[in-house]
Amino acid sequence: MVGVLVVDDQPPFRSAVRSIVDAAEGFELLGEAVSGEEAVARARELGPDVVLMDVVMPGIGGIEATKRIRAGARETMVVLVSSYPAPDLPKSARDCGAAAFVPKEGFGRQVLQDLWSEYCATAAPLTGRPAQPRPGGERPAARSGRVSGRSSGCASPPIAR
Repeated sequence: MVGVLVVDDQPPFRSAVRSIVDAAEGFELLGEAVSGEEAVARARELGPDVVLMDVVMPGIGGIEATKRIRAGARETMVVLVSSYPAPDLPKSARDCGAAAFVPKEGFGRQVLQDLWSEYCATAAPLTGRPAQPRPGGERPAARSGRVSGRSSGCASPPIAR
């Protein structure tokens, strides 16, 4: 299963993402966060494969949270989501380590599955090596019995049609 952490300060969007993840075969929702600071802590705790990160939130915000998550877990795919169009995002959104940007109104099950498949296909070529486990041991999620897609060769979940 591909573990997902959703980070957004708006309860309706978190609820919509829960439904999307539940409908996406091979994906499971590991947790939620409502701020950038909480996102960083929850990512360390849960070891998600995918983080769906709102850009504008209280506190450090999604861009800084993405930088911090990626600094500690280069193998985690972070996708920025926002109600703002891409041209209106700060320049730093392009340089924060996120794998993609998706407008909130365009996010759905197929988008999630396509992003994961594309990430798996390009992750090793971009780094020159397969994703590595965190220094100091296995990922927290692996201890709970969930197997990360990338830790087993980034196998994509089956795509429901």
